[in-house]
Amino acid sequence: MKELIMLSKVAQEYLLIEFSEDNAGWLVRFLTNQFFEKGETSWTGNVIVLEIDAETQIVTVADLFCERPDELVPWKVLVDWIYQERGLTGH
Repeated sequence: MKELIMLSKVAQEYLLIEFSEDNAGWLVRFLTNQFFEKGETSWTGNVIVLEIDAETQIVTVADLFCERPDELVPWKVLVDWIYQERGLTGH
Protein backbone atom coordinates (compact mmCIF):
# COMPACT_ATOMS: atom_id res chain seq x y z
CA MET A 1 0.00 0.00 0.00
CA LYS A 2 1.45 3.35 -1.05
CA GLU A 3 0.98 5.79 1.80
CA LEU A 4 -1.45 8.65 1.30
CA ILE A 5 0.70 11.24 3.04
CA MET A 6 -2.21 13.38 4.19
CA LEU A 7 -3.99 10.60 6.06
CA SER A 8 -3.01 8.30 8.89
CA LYS A 9 -2.41 4.64 8.19
CA VAL A 10 -5.63 3.79 10.05
CA ALA A 11 -7.66 6.17 7.86
CA GLN A 12 -6.04 4.64 4.77
CA GLU A 13 -6.94 1.15 5.95
CA TYR A 14 -10.54 2.24 6.59
CA LEU A 15 -10.72 3.74 3.10
CA LEU A 16 -9.49 0.50 1.56
CA ILE A 17 -12.21 -1.38 3.46
CA GLU A 18 -14.87 0.90 1.98
CA PHE A 19 -13.31 1.10 -1.48
CA SER A 20 -12.76 -2.64 -1.89
CA GLU A 21 -11.28 -4.28 -4.95
CA ASP A 22 -14.80 -5.23 -6.01
CA ASN A 23 -16.45 -1.84 -5.73
CA ALA A 24 -13.80 0.92 -5.74
CA GLY A 25 -14.43 2.20 -9.27
CA TRP A 26 -18.19 2.08 -8.90
CA LEU A 27 -18.11 3.78 -5.49
CA VAL A 28 -15.87 6.61 -6.71
CA ARG A 29 -18.21 7.24 -9.66
CA PHE A 30 -21.26 7.07 -7.39
CA LEU A 31 -19.81 9.50 -4.84
CA THR A 32 -18.58 11.87 -7.56
CA ASN A 33 -22.14 12.00 -8.88
CA GLN A 34 -23.67 12.39 -5.42
CA PHE A 35 -21.25 15.11 -4.32
CA PHE A 36 -20.86 17.14 -7.51
CA GLU A 37 -24.05 16.53 -9.50
CA LYS A 38 -26.68 15.98 -6.82
CA GLY A 39 -25.21 18.28 -4.18
CA GLU A 40 -24.97 15.72 -1.38
CA THR A 41 -22.40 16.63 1.24
CA SER A 42 -21.88 13.37 3.11
CA TRP A 43 -21.85 9.61 2.72
CA THR A 44 -21.85 6.98 5.45
CA GLY A 45 -20.09 3.70 4.82
CA ASN A 46 -19.47 0.70 7.06
CA VAL A 47 -16.54 2.19 8.99
CA ILE A 48 -16.21 5.81 7.84
CA VAL A 49 -18.20 8.91 7.02
CA LEU A 50 -17.07 11.13 4.16
CA GLU A 51 -18.11 14.77 4.17
CA ILE A 52 -17.17 17.14 1.37
CA ASP A 53 -16.97 20.89 1.10
CA ALA A 54 -18.11 21.40 -2.49
CA GLU A 55 -16.35 24.75 -2.82
CA THR A 56 -12.90 23.60 -1.70
CA GLN A 57 -13.40 19.93 -2.66
CA ILE A 58 -11.81 18.94 0.65
CA VAL A 59 -13.09 15.67 2.08
CA THR A 60 -13.33 15.00 5.79
CA VAL A 61 -12.71 11.34 6.58
CA ALA A 62 -14.41 10.58 9.88
CA ASP A 63 -14.34 7.35 11.87
CA LEU A 64 -17.94 6.10 12.10
CA PHE A 65 -17.38 5.10 15.73
CA CYS A 66 -15.78 8.45 16.70
CA GLU A 67 -12.68 6.74 18.04
CA ARG A 68 -10.22 8.74 15.92
CA PRO A 69 -9.90 12.40 14.99
CA ASP A 70 -11.32 13.54 11.66
CA GLU A 71 -8.82 13.87 8.82
CA LEU A 72 -8.88 16.04 5.70
CA VAL A 73 -7.79 15.31 2.13
CA PRO A 74 -8.54 16.90 -1.28
CA TRP A 75 -11.07 14.87 -3.29
CA LYS A 76 -8.78 14.54 -6.32
CA VAL A 77 -5.88 13.28 -4.19
CA LEU A 78 -8.19 10.75 -2.52
CA VAL A 79 -9.60 9.50 -5.84
CA ASP A 80 -6.14 9.25 -7.43
CA TRP A 81 -4.88 7.25 -4.44
CA ILE A 82 -7.88 4.89 -4.49
CA TYR A 83 -7.44 4.26 -8.21
CA GLN A 84 -3.71 3.62 -7.73
CA GLU A 85 -4.24 1.29 -4.76
CA ARG A 86 -6.90 -0.70 -6.58
CA GLY A 87 -5.11 -0.77 -9.93
CA LEU A 88 -7.90 1.10 -11.71
CA THR A 89 -7.68 3.37 -14.74
CA GLY A 90 -9.91 5.77 -16.60
CA HIS A 91 -11.23 8.23 -14.05
